[in-house]
Amino acid sequence: MKRSTLSRSALNSAIALTVLTSTFSATASAAEEMPERFFYFGAHASQYFSDINSASDNDKPDDTTLPGIQAGYRFNPSWSLQLWWERNSFSSTTDNFEGDLSNIIASARYHFSDTSLLGFEPYMGAAIADYVIDVDKERNDTLIGAEFGLQQRLRPHWLIDFGARPLYSLDSERWDAEAYVALNFLFGGDTNKSNGTETTSEATAQKTAVQDVTTATVFGDKDGDGISDGIDQCPETAAGASVDTNGCEIDSDNDGVSDSLDQCPGSAARVKVDAQGCKEMLQNTVRETLYIEFAHNTANVADDSVKQIETLSEKLYQYPDAQLTLEGYTDSSGSAAYNKRLSQQRADGVKQVLIDRFGIDAARITAVGKGEESPIADNSTADGQRKNRRVEVLLSNSN
Repeated sequence: MKRSTLSRSALNSAIALTVLTSTFSATASAAEEMPERFFYFGAHASQYFSDINSASDNDKPDDTTLPGIQAGYRFNPSWSLQLWWERNSFSSTTDNFEGDLSNIIASARYHFSDTSLLGFEPYMGAAIADYVIDVDKERNDTLIGAEFGLQQRLRPHWLIDFGARPLYSLDSERWDAEAYVALNFLFGGDTNKSNGTETTSEATAQKTAVQDVTTATVFGDKDGDGISDGIDQCPETAAGASVDTNGCEIDSDNDGVSDSLDQCPGSAARVKVDAQGCKEMLQNTVRETLYIEFAHNTANVADDSVKQIETLSEKLYQYPDAQLTLEGYTDSSGSAAYNKRLSQQRADGVKQVLIDRFGIDAARITAVGKGEESPIADNSTADGQRKNRRVEVLLSNSN
């Protein structure tokens, strides 16, 4: 009589749990986004089927409802671990014996986090169980098997879980099976993230899109790009063009040419492009004079001169196919041989700054020391000597 009462109680528990989870499903406006990480605990009810392949000569328990509890941890979007305990009394109509049946099940689950079946996330897993049947004395079996199920997050802290397990006994070579429904409470990890609130980027983006459309409807949108005329910085956008929040066409590679006109998408940063978004070639050799300050009798570039070299580096980025020649010059003070050597060192110094500080490829730069030849001013005056101490820059197309 006692065991019959317990069985009815377990069945009632299973029905109550199913009704409860169904109520949650019915009242939830939409399935919540599944967090990437969380802990959980909860209750379940399963229907257990013993020896479904009739491998054992012994009598088996009738199909039994097993209520229980479980706890688990989902440690990334794809994997979780769970520990499961269940117990109830059972009876056998064949031999009319009664006892208690319990399971402790540990499982690892793989979740198909990018898949949805009617709003449910599917999963599969591997399980190992300690099966205990207690009649006059306890008998333990070790079972291994698989899990297949569906989960859905109903509210920020609730998760419903339906599934089934085929289980194989290593001790008696029989097959068992069970089907279950579980309700879990989520906590920790990322459980505060919900697609029902503005905490997710997707919800925020959707809200912004709705606001933009509403604003455009109320305040006018002449070019039909979804941005109202009052805030549209590009009010004559071509029909069908993708625009940013200012109503201007998107320029994915930031070269100044919108995607709809860009014939060379993916241009490298800082490259000078034409109206079609393709890099421009240097048409003529560019020659400039840099007056680089060096410490006396050294090739060390003074900090005040680095800005000139930075400007030169920008031109090298604008024309990535161009080659650079640096010609170093000195005044006529000192011997010609010394000046030749010093001018080479100073040209090399400018080259090294371009390489080390501005990331220019060394293969694009040639440094030449010209010494005191080709003066551009009178070496007999201090001002003339200052002008002759210089670096000439020649930028030319490598082709």
